[in-house]
Amino acid sequence: MDDQHCRVCEQQGHGLHFGIIACRACSSFFRRSVAERKSYKCRMKESCLIKKGFRNACRACRFKKCLQAGMKVDTKPSSSLHFSEESTSNGITNGSVESFSNPASISPLSANNVEQQVIPRDWRNRECKILYELTQAIHNYKTSEKSLFTVNHTEQIFSPIQYKPVNDDIYKDLFKSSIFLTISMLNDFFRPFKYFSAEEKKEVLKSFYHGYHVVYQSWQTSKIFQPNEDKFFIHYGYYITSNSKDFFPKKEQAEQAQGIFDPILQKMRRCSEKVRKMNLIESDLAFVMGTLFCESADNLNIINDELTRFQNDLFADYNTYNVLTYGVENGGIRNGNMMSLILFIKNFTFSLNESMAVAKIFIPDYNDHWAQAMGN
Repeated sequence: MDDQHCRVCEQQGHGLHFGIIACRACSSFFRRSVAERKSYKCRMKESCLIKKGFRNACRACRFKKCLQAGMKVDTKPSSSLHFSEESTSNGITNGSVESFSNPASISPLSANNVEQQVIPRDWRNRECKILYELTQAIHNYKTSEKSLFTVNHTEQIFSPIQYKPVNDDIYKDLFKSSIFLTISMLNDFFRPFKYFSAEEKKEVLKSFYHGYHVVYQSWQTSKIFQPNEDKFFIHYGYYITSNSKDFFPKKEQAEQAQGIFDPILQKMRRCSEKVRKMNLIESDLAFVMGTLFCESADNLNIINDELTRFQNDLFADYNTYNVLTYGVENGGIRNGNMMSLILFIKNFTFSLNESMAVAKIFIPDYNDHWAQAMGN
């Protein structure tokens, strides 16, 4: 390997990154891992091959090799190769090197830092394992969703993201990919899921999917768009507006859909504003997501010891996190507000399912995206 090749995966390097010659892919991987304080576990014997074509096979071994190769957290990349930061329309900036160059400067219990601080640095020592794992699940989902977008839009890899309006044809593919990302998340991070039968998994997925995406999309909307913008996050890189003509290619479809989807879009806006006012962070989203999963299983009369343990641990973890972060009184208030949000999401999801059933009857050539994605 010559001096111009990446010290991690051995492909062509792109200059100095974090103290060593590295390619953009490995430097970006290291940056995300440190910025998001990810914790990886090798499923083999911590001796996986990390080379071009195999570097994504094991993130634990790839991160270990980054460190062994000499990557350092406090080393900034050269200015000529500095990655573009990702700016959103409300001024939030993600991905800067400075955001993780000095982790010790972040106070995990400071109330002023709650919006920026996703995971307290000593969470694992506090044994909040379920909540920590579900927060990691959200990180993985976001990263995978972004990867799907950048594969098809390579021109935006190193430039600020430009969100585009989605139409029915594009949404069909996005919907299918989001289902498979959700299945992967359930398999990897929701421990009771592996004990369900194949039919139970399918039914839980269907019940859980819409509720999770209502709160996830509302959360992303609150982060990315201004309150007065007529934009609602659908997928990384895409948004939907309240005008059905932007979504449906046929005029007749758009006219029929407007009356059906207006109430849905109003509730979407209400949900995103609730999330914005509550200042949800990823630990809150993880709790909501875990609770929706447990209720989806409960509604299907799925009962087992693993599910009960998972739910009890989740509630205990979230209570511990809120008390340690906000104090006893404010932590209790946050618990109550989150349960109120979950009730709103459940009612919203019920209305959403009803509207989709009506749409199948009254909208010409209506695309049943769920049936198409699942092959029904």
